[in-house]
Amino acid sequence: MVTLNIKLTKQLFLFLLLLIIANTNSFAETINVFSDRNPVKLDESFSLIFKSQNSSVESPDFSPLEKDFDILSQNQSSQVQIINGKQSSTKQWTLTLIAKRTGNLTIPVIYFGKEQTAPITIKVQKADKPTGKNQGNLFLEVEATPKTPYVQSQVIYTVRLFYALKLESASLSEPNFSGGEVLVKKLGEDSQYETRRSGKRFIVIERKYALFPQQSGTITIEALNFQAQVRENGRTRFDSFFNQGRTKIKRLRSKTIKLDVKPIPNTFKGKNWIPAKQLILKDSFADKLPKFKVGEPVTRTLTLSADGLTVGQIPEFMKFRKNTDKFKQYTDQPKLDEEMTSQGLKSIRQEKIAIIPSKAGEYTLPAIEIPWWNTETNQMDIIKLPARTIKVAPAPIQKQTLPPQTTVPAPVPCKQQQIDYKGNSNYYYEILTFIFAFGWIITLIACWWRIKAKTQDNKKPLSQVKESDKKTAINNLKKACHNNNAQEAKKALLVLGKTEIEPALQTEIEKLNKILYGNTGENWQGIELWKAFKAQKPEKVTKKDKDRDGLEPLYLK
Repeated sequence: MVTLNIKLTKQLFLFLLLLIIANTNSFAETINVFSDRNPVKLDESFSLIFKSQNSSVESPDFSPLEKDFDILSQNQSSQVQIINGKQSSTKQWTLTLIAKRTGNLTIPVIYFGKEQTAPITIKVQKADKPTGKNQGNLFLEVEATPKTPYVQSQVIYTVRLFYALKLESASLSEPNFSGGEVLVKKLGEDSQYETRRSGKRFIVIERKYALFPQQSGTITIEALNFQAQVRENGRTRFDSFFNQGRTKIKRLRSKTIKLDVKPIPNTFKGKNWIPAKQLILKDSFADKLPKFKVGEPVTRTLTLSADGLTVGQIPEFMKFRKNTDKFKQYTDQPKLDEEMTSQGLKSIRQEKIAIIPSKAGEYTLPAIEIPWWNTETNQMDIIKLPARTIKVAPAPIQKQTLPPQTTVPAPVPCKQQQIDYKGNSNYYYEILTFIFAFGWIITLIACWWRIKAKTQDNKKPLSQVKESDKKTAINNLKKACHNNNAQEAKKALLVLGKTEIEPALQTEIEKLNKILYGNTGENWQGIELWKAFKAQKPEKVTKKDKDRDGLEPLYLK
C-alpha cells in the first residue's frame, strides 16, 4: 500500500512538473512571427516579420535561419501609440529572405532573451521555367485562379511586373472585361520582392485583385497596358556629369485570360446563393444562456464570418427573428467588416438582437440553418446552430409600501387608584395615558381608512380614471407626438390605461416599441400614432377586459 502511494505521488509530481514547463513555454511565446507571402517560389524573396509588444525586449539572434534561407537584409523599427490615455509600444524586425531549397521549410524558434517565437512553416515551390518572352529586362505576368469559377464566387487575379533596370514614371491600367459584368476589389497594397529568372535577378512588383463574375458564361479579362520611362544603360562621350544618360518610353501588354463561369448548380437547394471557401457562424448563447424575465430585454449576438465573399453577399438573419405573442425581437444596425488579404476577401456580419419576452414560461428559439456552396469541395454544405430553449420568469412584483406609523405607547391597564387632586403624580400619569391611547386609536383608524381607499382605487378599472387626468394625458400624448418625443408618448399611453386597442393604433405602438428597444438609430415620427389614436373608437369595457389583467405588455419602460 505504501509502495502504491509512492508511485502515485511520483506520477502526480511528474504531471505537475510537465504542466509547469508547458505553461512556462506558453507564456514565453510572446513574439509574433508571420510572412508577407506564403507559399513562395524558389529564388523569390519574401519578408519575415517579428513583432513584440515589449519595447525593452532583447535583440535576437537570427543565425538559425541561415540553415534554409539566405538573409538579404534586415531592419528594426519601434512604434508608440497613445489611445484613451493608455500608452502602448511595439518593436518590430523585418527580414528579407530567399529560400535555399523547395519544400515545407520551418522557421525555427528564435530567442529574444527570455522571450521566444513559435515555429512556422513556409511552403517553397519550384521556380517558374523561363520562356522566350521572359528573356528581357522588363516583362509582365498575369494569372487567374480558378479559371472555371461559379457565378459570384471569388477569382484571384494576380499581376506581376519583373524588371532588372531603372524605371521612371511607370503606370499600369486597371482590369477590363468583355462577355459579362465583373465586380472588382483590389486586395491591399502592392508587394515587392526579388527573384531569379534564367540566372538573372529581378525586382518584382505584385498586385492582386478579387474578381466576382456576376453572370455565367465566358468572360474575358482583357490585356493590361504598362508604360514607363526606362533609363538606358551606358553613357556616351556626349553625356556630361549632370546628364546621366538618356531615357526612353517602354510599353508592355499582358496576355488575355478567359474565365469559364459556371451557373448555380442544380444540387444547391438554399434560398440564398452563397459560394465561399469557408463559413463560420457564432452565437453568444452557445456558451451560456442568460436569464429571461417578462418585459426585460436580453441581447443575442449572431456573427457570420465568410472567406471568399464580399460583405454584401452575407445574408441577413431576419427570418430567424420573427416576432410572436410570446416574445418580441428587435435588431440593432448590423456591424459589417470587410478585410482585404493576399489570399482574398474575408467578411464579417454581426447582428445584435434584443429579445423581450411577453409571457412567463418555457419557449424555444428556432434552430438556424444556412445552406452554402463550398468552392473548395464543390458541394453544398449547411452551417447550423441548434435550437435554444429559454425559460422566462415572471416580472418581479413591486411591493406596496405603507406610510410610516407613529409609535405610540400601549395603554396601561387601569387600576383602582386613589386620585390625588392636590398634585399627586399618579393623576398626571393617568391623564397622559388617556391622551396617548386616544391618539393611538385615531392613528389605527386613519391607517385602515387609507389602506381601504387605496385598495378600492386599485380595484377600479383604468378606464375609470378621472376625466381631468384623461384630458391631461391626451394633451401630453398630442404634444409628444407632434414633438416626436418617444419617451413622453410612452408615459402618456401608460396613464391612459388598459383599454381595447384597434389594429391601427397597435401597429403604431409596435413601431414605438421598436424605436425604444430596437436601438435602430431611427428618429421616431409621432404624427401617425396621434392620427391612429384620434381614430380610435370610444373605449368599451367588456367581460374580457374584466377577466384579464389589461392589454398585452407594451414594454414602455
